[in-house]
Amino acid sequence: MKNAVILRLFPRILKLLVAFFINPLYVKGDTRRAEAYLRPIIEERQRAMADLGEDWTDKPNDFLQHLLDKSATKNETTFLLAQRLLGIAAIQSSSMTITHALYHLAEEPALVAALREEVETAIAADGWTTVALGNMWKLDSL
Repeated sequence: MKNAVILRLFPRILKLLVAFFINPLYVKGDTRRAEAYLRPIIEERQRAMADLGEDWTDKPNDFLQHLLDKSATKNETTFLLAQRLLGIAAIQSSSMTITHALYHLAEEPALVAALREEVETAIAADGWTTVALGNMWKLDSL
């Protein structure tokens, strides 16, 4: 938001040049804060990946683990991984969908118990898989 306000002050022809200089000022600080939070989690998972390899039976099935799996051969830094996670979190459609779902649950607290039961039943049957997600009809309709 701050960058957009600053960019509006410049003519169109200079916006690309100005954006090159101002983006790192805000983005690096935000990414460093996220990295400080994520570093212990990332390092713990990297140790587990190195120690257990393919034998890791309770390996998390989430976006962070997907990034770690893909970056294992590239030796990517925790800063870059944090930057990628922030990029996904910053996508407005994703964040707005989650926000609206939380508002809806706050308006209708009675739904929480039914949703929790559905999620627990689906996960008990199929684990954290796409099959389990496909069986969560109430959650999907939220």
